[in-house]
Amino acid sequence: MTEQNSTTTTTVHTSNAGGSMGDVRNTSFDLSMNNRWKEKGASFKGQERKSCNRNGTNVVNVTPNYSPKGKKSPRRSHSGQPCQIFQGNFSAFLQSVENVRFKVHKPGCQCSKVNSIRERSSLSDKNILLQGLLVVPDSNVRFLPSAYLYPVTETLENETMLLMKELELKEIIFPPDRIAPDIKVSCSACLLENVPNGFVCIRSSSRKEVEYARDEARRNTSSLIDSGKKLHADHAQEVVVLDCIMLRGVARSPRSKKDTNETASPKASIDETILKDHLEKEGMDVSAVNRIKLGHHIKSFLKMLRGEKVFFLAIAFRDQVEENGGSISIELDLPGGKRHLGESSFDCAIRETLEETSLLVDDTWHAGDGQPLKNTSTEDFCNAFYELRPPLRPSSCVEEIGEALSRARISGH
Repeated sequence: MTEQNSTTTTTVHTSNAGGSMGDVRNTSFDLSMNNRWKEKGASFKGQERKSCNRNGTNVVNVTPNYSPKGKKSPRRSHSGQPCQIFQGNFSAFLQSVENVRFKVHKPGCQCSKVNSIRERSSLSDKNILLQGLLVVPDSNVRFLPSAYLYPVTETLENETMLLMKELELKEIIFPPDRIAPDIKVSCSACLLENVPNGFVCIRSSSRKEVEYARDEARRNTSSLIDSGKKLHADHAQEVVVLDCIMLRGVARSPRSKKDTNETASPKASIDETILKDHLEKEGMDVSAVNRIKLGHHIKSFLKMLRGEKVFFLAIAFRDQVEENGGSISIELDLPGGKRHLGESSFDCAIRETLEETSLLVDDTWHAGDGQPLKNTSTEDFCNAFYELRPPLRPSSCVEEIGEALSRARISGH
């Protein structure tokens, strides 16, 4: 960097794939002018203008673009720029984007983002994008610069075939013989229509049966901690048994974040007081708690029960102490979460339950035919709820729990 007459000139060389000198970026702007605008709260953005120097090297001249405080510089439209489609080498695709989060869309997806990519595709045959799994940056940017296509020639008529292709794509993104890239890849809604996320409802009309699962989870958690093993980042702070009858009043009388015990409806306050007493009997410290929230999946589960009286297992998370007033809230929900690429809904439910409760469940826990409950709500079209019932068997040893957690960490990205 050199400074002459309050002007800064910066030249940045970037290498292309062949190792030769690529673009030369020549940035020049008046520092004194920039400082004066900064004092007024202005923002500075560079505008690029490409030219070619004597050696034929591309030069990008960046000129200042100042905007007063409160006014944004007009964004340039990228609608006319083609979207580059990568195949084969996933690393090359990663180098073309700055994102660390990605969504995978199914073959033939017609969502607006995929349609936009298809219209601006650099491929001569744009219909090829309908014939594969498409990896798209998870970004709010309307016109994405690139996407990754994993071609699929087979018709994905069943869940088994779809999961097999997802696994093949996963091995390309996260090669087993190399250090995995530090990115997050998740299934888009179109993939979840066929194979939803997995949640578990460990339930029974017998309270003792559900208490068995709760005690098993607590023992496993204590054993892991005592052996020096680290709990998963999503592990619940408490595992409790709840009575669905007790929760219906709270679920029907939601309170906004601005509500306090004084402004909430009397019915909601009474039901919440009963619930606090119950949680205290479950061993939780609720002395400083001023609000109990029911998670979305518990509310969905209560709707599916349709008045049936059952006990079920729930996980509890204590929110951070709020700065104003030092109040504490607790959120209750069901174990479960988002599935990984190549993972079935039930395998997802097993893994998430292990990570959140330290409880090992398998297909011997199925209640009934093992088919998941599906909520007709549009909010739950991508969620599957598995009814489980604890079989009476010896407790899992800490080594078994630890090995299962290790496998879950290795398989998940």
